[in-house]
Amino acid sequence: MDDSLFRALADPTRRKILELLTEKDRTAGEIAEQFPIAFASVSHHLGVLKAADLVATEREGQFIRYRLNTTVFQEVVRYFMTRFAGGETSMRSRWFGLVIAAVAVAMSVWAYPQLPPTVATHWSLNGTPDGFSSRLGALAIVPLVLIVMTAVFNVLPKVDPRGENYTKFLSSYWLIANAVIVFLLVAHGMIIAAGLGFAIKIDRLMPLGIGLLFVFLGNFLTRVEPNWFVGIRTPWTLSKDTVWRRTHTTGGSVFVIGGLVLAGAALLPRGAFLPLLITTIVVVPAIPIVQSYVLWKREQHDRP
Repeated sequence: MDDSLFRALADPTRRKILELLTEKDRTAGEIAEQFPIAFASVSHHLGVLKAADLVATEREGQFIRYRLNTTVFQEVVRYFMTRFAGGETSMRSRWFGLVIAAVAVAMSVWAYPQLPPTVATHWSLNGTPDGFSSRLGALAIVPLVLIVMTAVFNVLPKVDPRGENYTKFLSSYWLIANAVIVFLLVAHGMIIAAGLGFAIKIDRLMPLGIGLLFVFLGNFLTRVEPNWFVGIRTPWTLSKDTVWRRTHTTGGSVFVIGGLVLAGAALLPRGAFLPLLITTIVVVPAIPIVQSYVLWKREQHDRP
């Protein structure tokens, strides 16, 4: 991937131009009206964006109209997919987390000179920043967590008293673990983007991301064999394998449905969004927990 893309995004004026173009296509004059700088400077920024293929142009009579070049985003997706498609960088690989940690480190190194000394790292449910960290702390925490998580995920099958069961669902185990790691990378990217001045709606994007993560996890919960660390671990699922399997069958469906509700709720007005968000977060884990107890109690009652 060409470094000109990252250089183009490094300047706040160019990022503002891209933000304007997300609303509609504009001529150079219409763009220049939005900035207190010389037209020649705006033309220079437009030239840099065009060289990085972030914008495309189309002549209309005497004017040149600028628009976002959406194909560049397709290239970004292809860039990462070709590197994560298999081998040690597959999402089924035990070392995938280190690849993601390296990406997070690269993002942090690139963003460090451009961020203010204090960066928002936590937001309230209404989208207002209510937690802040130093620039170094904000950029270091996620890469460090990713490295630690990768190490922990590698150790768990070795120390689990039911470690032999991991061989039955190892592929799904790493997909679940690495999905969480990718989610943290996305959160890292949102913190950086917000710190750089992009209009990021954290209060909506985060529930959307959590919802999609739930959908993904729900599709693999049914494949998780009894163990002490991954899955729906209640006293009742851990005590009976039949309770474990039936609970995870239900839990997988509940997680998918709950994830879709969360993702959809992120698009609703705030009056409907917050109650639905809180209800879903409470109900999704409650259903399989209660079911596991009911199933266990029923088996106890049916025991001769």
